[in-house]
Parts: sequence; structure tokens; C-alpha cells
Amino acid sequence: MLEARLHHLSEIKKNIGEIEPFWTTVYGYQSIFSMYLRYFFDLKEELLLYYFIDKNTPKIMTRGINLFKGILEVAERGINVKILWTTQHDERPLKAEELDHDKALYFKIVNKFYELMNLSKDSSLIKMKFYSARMTTLFDILDGKRVLLKVQDPLNPSRILSCISLNDPLLAKNLRDKYLNIWTFEYMDI
Repeated sequence: MLEARLHHLSEIKKNIGEIEPFWTTVYGYQSIFSMYLRYFFDLKEELLLYYFIDKNTPKIMTRGINLFKGILEVAERGINVKILWTTQHDERPLKAEELDHDKALYFKIVNKFYELMNLSKDSSLIKMKFYSARMTTLFDILDGKRVLLKVQDPLNPSRILSCISLNDPLLAKNLRDKYLNIWTFEYMDI
């Protein structure tokens, strides 16, 4: 009887080890990149990315080369990849000169991305658009099931301090709807 209970407990422990946690948190860009690359490996349908840009982005993009290569590999597997780039402004409307500056910065970043990936600017593997409004929370959506919330570093807002991975299909669906609404109707056609 005791052996049967011990066997039963060991089976439960094995099964618990196979259950994916609801959330995990990682800190530091190496840990964050590793987590993204691990999730990229398992993607089957769609990758929706939301990145902010500022004056430092072109300078630090080379640090993310492995992440960008991971994104390219996902796209080459036939998975739908969209990147929505935004600037981090407050809720006030942008002045014309600010918007012109942001557009120029966006083009600089897109060109740098294509350069780093050795892609033609005519490539349709990875779709990118520019959104001129600020999102209160930076997030990515993987296969409509997982949400990655990005926390900016308050001491260096050009960097991500940590990333929270949520295995929450309902949240992912709601954020996906919001993302696709922005992608379809609110992006800036430049």
C-alpha cells in the first residue's frame, strides 16, 4: 500500500513538472533574449511584436542581433511575423516637426534592421509598421496564447529591465485584438 502511494506521488510530481507555469519573470537582456529564443523555437502560427524606438535605438540594435536572427528564422519557417514600432511619447498630439523626426528615426531603424538581417528592403518575410501613439505597456503576443510584458528600465528607458511571460490565452486574445486594430486602422502610413 505504501509503495503504491509513493508511486502515485512520484507520478504526480512528474506530471507537475510537465505543467507550464502561468507566469515567469526574467531580468537582464541576456536572460530576456534567451527566453524569447526559447519561445521562438515552439512558435507555430504568429508572432506579434511591439517595439519602442528612441534616439538610442539605432546604436543599440546590434546588441539584439541574435534576437533579430531568431525573428528572421521564425519568419522563414512560414510563421506570420509583424513588428509594430512606436515612439514613447505621452498622450499629447505630436507637433509636425516631432512627427517628422519620428518618421525619419523609424526609417533609420527599419534600414538598420534590414541591414543586420541581410534582407532586401522589398522582403515581405517580416511586416513592419509605425505607430505614433504611446502604449502604456509594451507587450508581444506569441501564437495568440502567450503574452510577454516588457518592463522598461526606469534608470535607462532605452532598455528593457525585465520581461514577464504570461501563459494566458484570454489576455493574449484581447491584446491581439487591440494590436490588430492598431495594425489595421491606427498605424501611420509612411
